[in-house]
Formats: sequence, C-alpha cells, structure tokens
Amino acid sequence: MQAAAAAETALALSIAPGKFDEHCLRLEAGEAIAWRFSATGAVDFNIHLHQGDKVLYPVRRDGVTRASGTFRARSAEDYCLMWTNRGAAAVSVRGTADTKLTRRLSVATPRRRWPRQRDRAGCCAASPATPAW
Repeated sequence: MQAAAAAETALALSIAPGKFDEHCLRLEAGEAIAWRFSATGAVDFNIHLHQGDKVLYPVRRDGVTRASGTFRARSAEDYCLMWTNRGAAAVSVRGTADTKLTRRLSVATPRRRWPRQRDRAGCCAASPATPAW
C-alpha cells in the first residue's frame, strides 16, 4: 500500500475472463481520489476497504464500460480500486486515478463545482455533470 502522494496514475489493464485487477492505496481522513476509466467490455468496478472480517463498498458500479467519480475517505484506511471481468472475453481498461485532488478538495471546501449523487453508502458518486479531466 502507498500513501496518496499527490499524483495522477495512468491505468492500462488487461483483465482475463473471470479475473480481476486491484490497486490499493492509503487515504487519510478527508483525502480524495478522482477516477475515470473506459473498458472494451462490461466490468464491475468498486472502491472497497477491509475492516476486520467486513468488506465495505463506498463506491460500486456493476456492468459498466465507462465510469468516473470522486471518492473522499471518511477515515484513514487502505482503500482498493477493483475491476472485475465477469464476461467470456478479455477486457482492456484504460483510465486515470488522480490523488492530486486530495489537496484541492479539503474538508473545509465550502462549495462544489458540480452536482453530486450519493451512492448507497452515502459517499460521493459519479455525476453526469462531472467534468472530464
């Protein structure tokens, strides 16, 4: 695991049928990660964390070929971004994960630049109005 060290990471993944790819990092409370990707076939995407025997999913998108959003950690934890290919053919995934956003979206930020939707866990979710970066 590595701390969110203000950096944009390019993603270029090839996921075999029935397999997954997972990338984990440490986020402190209030830090954020912005992510976006497109895939050549449907994938299940999530951001998850492990707390004891529990696996919590603050972000979950099933059967998507593209998605983007921003996630802000409520507590200091190791978080994992995971793509799962449930299809019968290999899938390529291309995109970015940006932790530079951590400094721009401090907990004290009083306004947002685009509308947000809330997912089931109450975390930030992708919005159709989310700007491309």
